[in-house]
Amino acid sequence: MKADTLLRFIPQETLEFLASESKVDNQVKKLDGITMFKLILFSMLHSEKVSLRVMETLYLSMQFKMIGGLTDETTKFNSIRDRISTINSDFF
Repeated sequence: MKADTLLRFIPQETLEFLASESKVDNQVKKLDGITMFKLILFSMLHSEKVSLRVMETLYLSMQFKMIGGLTDETTKFNSIRDRISTINSDFF
């Protein structure tokens, strides 16, 4: 199954509500909760072995940029690591 197919089952408004309720994006500029949710889901579906470097590569891919609604944004694996370690797990 593809990530975009799964994401169609979850309305954007629901993700925004959950992000607001869990305050997952307090003091976050770039890797917001919704983007991280989509990246983790996308990574699990597109790679047998999910690692931070795989997630970085997938984040930079055109396919994820279309799913995530990103433009020219970039990130490094250590930024993904920092975000995962500090994100409010109540959001998920």
